[in-house]
Amino acid sequence: MDETRKGVDVMTKMTEYDRLDQIVKKELKEDIIADIKNYLIFNESDLQSCVYHHMRNHLHRLNRPEWCVFNKPYLKRRAIFPDIVLFQDIYPRIAIELKWWNGNWNEITAMKDRDKLKLIRLKYPTVTKGFFCYVYDMPVESHEREFYSGQDWEKRYYFDVPINIRKHMRKDIYREWKKEWQRYRYRYEEKLSTK
Repeated sequence: MDETRKGVDVMTKMTEYDRLDQIVKKELKEDIIADIKNYLIFNESDLQSCVYHHMRNHLHRLNRPEWCVFNKPYLKRRAIFPDIVLFQDIYPRIAIELKWWNGNWNEITAMKDRDKLKLIRLKYPTVTKGFFCYVYDMPVESHEREFYSGQDWEKRYYFDVPINIRKHMRKDIYREWKKEWQRYRYRYEEKLSTK
């Protein structure tokens, strides 16, 4: 391969990574917020299903068949089960950990997920980015917590994608939405408990 062709390929690859980075940080975040507002997410399993669905759609729109998304793939080297992993051909490239808190975030569970992302990076050098996407419900004035430890390699690899539900609704709309969300949730739980 000549250097010109090689340069184009490298540039294309960089553009792909930048585009996927933007999708996870911005577009996927907007997808999740829309699903929450439309009463489609009630727990972490719902969140994971929605993220898998949206990432498949985003990859399809990019028209890059060498990229695919896996839900809870088994990475056998260390028996790790990340929530979502994007593969390029046979190589894991981007890992996404998800957390849903119906209220305040929990530091202990957050650190476990962050540590899982760190472990994935250490054991799988082909994974170049790790995202911790977490949803919580706190007053908007509350401090938006970030969970990376601040080491140089982590700053290049690890990214928080926080979603505070209240931050994306006016107070009066949030109050009505929360009542309706709880009504939907109890109705689904009731149906499940009678089966």
